[in-house]
Amino acid sequence: MKTVTSIKQFRQIRKTLSTSKLGFVPTMGALHQGHISLLERSVAECDVTVLSIFLNPTQFNNPDDLKIYPITLQEDLEKAAQAGVDVVLLPEYDEIYSDNFRFQVNENNFSKQLCGAHRDGHFTGVLTIVMKLLNIVEAEKAYFGEKDYQQFGFWYREGNIFMHFDEVGQDGSLDGISHYYFDDEQKMTRSLFAKHGTFHSEGDDQTYWQLEDVIVTDFKVGRTEANKIDSLRWDSSLAPELLSTEILVQPDKMSIGELNDKIEYMREQGLNSGKFELGFWKKVLQPLSTIGLVFVAISFIFGPLRESTMGMRVIMGLVIGILFKFVQDLLSPASMVFGFSPIIAIIIPIAICFIVGYPLMRRAS
Repeated sequence: MKTVTSIKQFRQIRKTLSTSKLGFVPTMGALHQGHISLLERSVAECDVTVLSIFLNPTQFNNPDDLKIYPITLQEDLEKAAQAGVDVVLLPEYDEIYSDNFRFQVNENNFSKQLCGAHRDGHFTGVLTIVMKLLNIVEAEKAYFGEKDYQQFGFWYREGNIFMHFDEVGQDGSLDGISHYYFDDEQKMTRSLFAKHGTFHSEGDDQTYWQLEDVIVTDFKVGRTEANKIDSLRWDSSLAPELLSTEILVQPDKMSIGELNDKIEYMREQGLNSGKFELGFWKKVLQPLSTIGLVFVAISFIFGPLRESTMGMRVIMGLVIGILFKFVQDLLSPASMVFGFSPIIAIIIPIAICFIVGYPLMRRAS
């Protein structure tokens, strides 16, 4: 593995790799498992993998955050070598910003939303450094992590706290935890970042997360205060099971019990649980849906289709099933848009089956 600290030297190396497929992973160091997975993917897919480590000051709107950002260069180099990296680029600030940051890349819409609304200049710094590094490395493929929603990612909300998690482990642990605290006027009062978190339960009413390597930033009038804390307890009813169901997203993959717990939690937090209520009532009323479909099918078979061929009966059965699914799929999102109860969206197609089937069955008898 080669370590390069000069852009000029790197470009000389790059010329010798003109026939190779080059993968690039840009980072600010302090490598964790998310970075390693990107490096391993690049190694598997490309002939040569380049890792850059550059602590970019232009994306820190709070200088105190930059001062306490972890620097673990030796450990990072060891992890890179183990992952199979070919070249590590460690550029200096004066080379990267030889223009003293006069030339910038700006995005004036999406970068002003969510956390961007309270991180003036952050995304300008991110976009500018990414553009510079891509121009230097000239990679065929670049690999980016899912660090936050505006660069992909997974968000959650608990009251006035908006949370982001880089990764939810199979053991229920969390990596890359970000919290954004807002007051009743929707002004951000505090942000928190923790490298790792583990869930603890001391009974039904005593659940919390133990956060490690924490940086807490308080936003006060005219100034900010940043503090680094080794370990911090975060009291929350957000259990790993709820996170897992959120990641699954698809309610049809959840059990009735999981859906019920999810709905109760979201109602407590004042969140819209409509999608999960639809999934809940679909499962609860599934037996009744089946009976309704069978009832209307039998009504047609022994009524209007009594003299029809078996092929026609099969076709009509398929048509009835498709129509049932169509109506249900139409009403489900409609309940979310127009705000009527999800149970109504599920019960109407079932009721139609019985309303249509009953007179046909009577006529046949």
